[in-house]
Amino acid sequence: MRYQHLKTVRKIHAFLVPVVPILIAVVFILTKAEVPSFVTNGAHELATPLWSARDAVFDAMTNTTSLFASKKHLAEQNAALKQELLQKTRETYTTRALTLENEHLRELLHRVDAHPELLPAAVIHGGAFSPYDTFFIDIGSNEGVRDAMLVLTPENIALGTVTKTLEHTAIVTQFSAAGQTFDVLLGATSTSVHTTITGFGGGTMLITVPRDVEVHEGDSVTLPSFTTYTLGLIASIEVAPEDAYKTLYVRSPSNSYGLRHVLVDTTSIWSVENPQAEEVVEENAETQGTDTP
Repeated sequence: MRYQHLKTVRKIHAFLVPVVPILIAVVFILTKAEVPSFVTNGAHELATPLWSARDAVFDAMTNTTSLFASKKHLAEQNAALKQELLQKTRETYTTRALTLENEHLRELLHRVDAHPELLPAAVIHGGAFSPYDTFFIDIGSNEGVRDAMLVLTPENIALGTVTKTLEHTAIVTQFSAAGQTFDVLLGATSTSVHTTITGFGGGTMLITVPRDVEVHEGDSVTLPSFTTYTLGLIASIEVAPEDAYKTLYVRSPSNSYGLRHVLVDTTSIWSVENPQAEEVVEENAETQGTDTP
């Protein structure tokens, strides 16, 4: 019996603990009675930790959200600045390239004005359409180009000859093309040696001379013409102790694959088979007739 009584008391206590405060609050609200200060103070003390915890959680969530938003904004801003910097860099390089090309063209045109016999031409690198050590230029027979005309770099370096002329384009074969053989002058003008040079390919040419001929790396090789055109420089010398001859490797100071423009000398005809440069002279047909008795 006592056990049943205790069980009943516990049930009543469990029911009254939450209900009594609610009933008291309802009575105060309905009767508009003044709430004692100890009650409000106690409630405030109980609620203050809860409010502080709520504010702390809210602030933490706000700060976390702001942090993620700030990082996202900074990442977007960083990407935009990188893109802008890349664009400015491209514009800078483009401007520099155009400026250099403009200066180069000015110098080229100034030289053409001083030497009207020179025709300026743009180099067309045909890739698969161009055999090794050959390239196309953008002028042809309609512009006055003829086969065997000498082709120069803007720096006055002899590069090759026109080997095939079309209406508005022409094919240039470099002197370094494999198998080509022609006469050159080796060394300084006052002590130059007449010899033969052979194209080896890849911008390289070979000269074989007796081992007692005095030559040095860096000596120039020129074409035997009225106008002195440098063909290349001696890059290296190869000789064995038992050989009576030594091999000179000659390289052109100009790289055709980096050339943008060349000059065609319309007054010089160069034949690789008969290596002799001569001035082009237009003879009158009537004059030729007078030579015949």
